[in-house]
Amino acid sequence: MDRGALSRYVDGLQARGRYSFTLGEARSAFAGSEPALRAALYRLVSKGLASAVRRGFYVVVPPEYRSRGVLPPVLFVDDLMRSLGRAYYAGLLSAAALHGAGHEQPQEFHVVSGLPSLRTLSARSARVRFFCRRHMPAMGIDEKNTDTGVIRVSCPELTAMDLVLFCRRVGGVDRVTEVLGDLVDLMRPETLARLAGLAGPVSVVQRLGFLLEHVVGRRELCEPLHAFLRRGAYFPVALSSGGVAPAQRNRWKVLASSGVETDS
Repeated sequence: MDRGALSRYVDGLQARGRYSFTLGEARSAFAGSEPALRAALYRLVSKGLASAVRRGFYVVVPPEYRSRGVLPPVLFVDDLMRSLGRAYYAGLLSAAALHGAGHEQPQEFHVVSGLPSLRTLSARSARVRFFCRRHMPAMGIDEKNTDTGVIRVSCPELTAMDLVLFCRRVGGVDRVTEVLGDLVDLMRPETLARLAGLAGPVSVVQRLGFLLEHVVGRRELCEPLHAFLRRGAYFPVALSSGGVAPAQRNRWKVLASSGVETDS
């Protein structure tokens, strides 16, 4: 293959609105030796025209992102997960930011997927952190348009549940409570009712209900969650996962840590 063939291929992808390609697609596009193709890919990456985000997966870097060395993850995650054949959604702090919640932009992009778990990706200024759900929810996932296509994003209610589920991995109860305070105006009781059974462990519903009622102060949102709990047995839990909490007077049976202020 001639030295400019791969650059022309990348230009053609951009002209069609595509900003990623796999090693397999590049092999199919060029009838040359494997060493020649890999040398061409190396030159392309060295010039900053593409970035090797994951083994066998390349992201095209248009001029406006060359100083960063890679596209923002929100623009390539959908293509990446499709190339892996994995169900996914942007979740947690990244989903909250996409919904306009959270006072700070997260330093890493959060993606929720199923088993087997995936390792964190770091490519130049882009960092993608994966969170594993044993069972991916069948609802509560929206599609948002991006400059390169679409991305699947958890709705505000599922985002809130995931923030509680993965509380310790996203900064702890105080950080989760801060983001919940921004999300609540987007949340609807009827959606919480539909998603309660998909939240994960029952303790997630208990903790979220407690935070909504006693910390955020939105009792109307947590009533469907308590109705869900009343349909079965639930047991005392600590507000932060880990440890065993004695029974408490609040109806959620949640023991709040001393660092969390409540209105009760």
